[in-house]
Amino acid sequence: MLNLDVQRLKDRALSARMMTRAVYYSMVKLRDSSDHTAVKLVEQWAEEIPNRLAVISHEGKYTYRQFNQRANQVARALQQLGAKADESVALIMDSRPEYLFSVVGAAKLGMATGLINTNLVGEQLKHALKITQSTWVVVGSEHMKALQDIIDEVDIPRDRVLVWTEDDAPPAFEGVHHMNVFVSEASSDPLEQSEGYDMSRPFVYICTSGTTGLPKAALVRNQRFMQACYYFGQAVLYVKPSDVMYTSGLPLYHNTAISQGWGVALTGGGAIAIRRRFSATAFWDDCDEFGCTMFTYVGEVCRYLVKSRPHPKERAHRLRCVLGAGLRPDIWDEFKTRFGIDTVYEYYGATEGNVGLINLSGKPGMVGRISPGRGHVLAKVDPETEEMVKQEGQLVAAQPGESGILLAKIGPMAE
Repeated sequence: MLNLDVQRLKDRALSARMMTRAVYYSMVKLRDSSDHTAVKLVEQWAEEIPNRLAVISHEGKYTYRQFNQRANQVARALQQLGAKADESVALIMDSRPEYLFSVVGAAKLGMATGLINTNLVGEQLKHALKITQSTWVVVGSEHMKALQDIIDEVDIPRDRVLVWTEDDAPPAFEGVHHMNVFVSEASSDPLEQSEGYDMSRPFVYICTSGTTGLPKAALVRNQRFMQACYYFGQAVLYVKPSDVMYTSGLPLYHNTAISQGWGVALTGGGAIAIRRRFSATAFWDDCDEFGCTMFTYVGEVCRYLVKSRPHPKERAHRLRCVLGAGLRPDIWDEFKTRFGIDTVYEYYGATEGNVGLINLSGKPGMVGRISPGRGHVLAKVDPETEEMVKQEGQLVAAQPGESGILLAKIGPMAE
């Protein structure tokens, strides 16, 4: 009992320190810096550490200077074609460097980017374009067929479709624009007036999986995006320019990759390492080749790695920690021991939600501690009816071992 109480005290002390840092970044630094957006950070690092790598992939490596220049070219290309601030652009593309150039370039122009699941086709794809309020589309040539099948059934003219081809070949169907050409011919100088510094502006739309119906779009403003990124990137991971965050092959349209991957690395001037598809056999080669110091995961990534055959580089890595959600308790210790990973930060949250928890103690299967002081309450749920239990009209708090629904007060940090 004594050891347990001591551990709890240590956990609470660590949680308090990290929360202090989180509050500083979320409510002080970000709110006092009204222009501290992803666009601003890319430009800041391009000035302060221009030759540090920002994006690493098998398609190429880009420094922060190159990243910012390419994003400027994207913004100017969109501007030349008639795109304006407050419009939304759908992005349908594999996880490659052009993906991030497109997101930041659009943000410089004041446009929100709808991150479209590349597996969607037909009615689901049409629905995704509608709920992200997209009036423009940027598409990788690898996904042109899906768009071509429905383009005449949506309210987006063909001349508002911009195609990133992979081999500079012209787009496969008529009436659309060749993004490669417009970007290559555009100036890499900053826009005369950037709209990318407003914390209240929409930054991206992140779609839910749609496993129980059609996908829904969660609007993520600059403030909300940076708040989450700074919490993980600086309050928890202490990211530095020497860090390389590997997305593990998770798609950039997923919040885990775009926020807990790229956004976390961005807060400290670190690099993001991306690949198009997850590969258990290539995972440790990538970590070695890219010089990864951390990676972000969903639980299945860890399970696939544990179930895979031994790899000669699976312990010859520079990883100092991993961040993610869904690491199963039954493989937690095996995962850490086999691969020599000292620290696992497991969190719980939802893109469209207003609450998040994180396991700071490293206890297998734990997703964090409820903080009543932050307005967290676990309301008891009847396991048979799945309804919240009430007594005299009031919700009842769940006790240890009981199932419940996590409720959280919506305050200024949830904007």
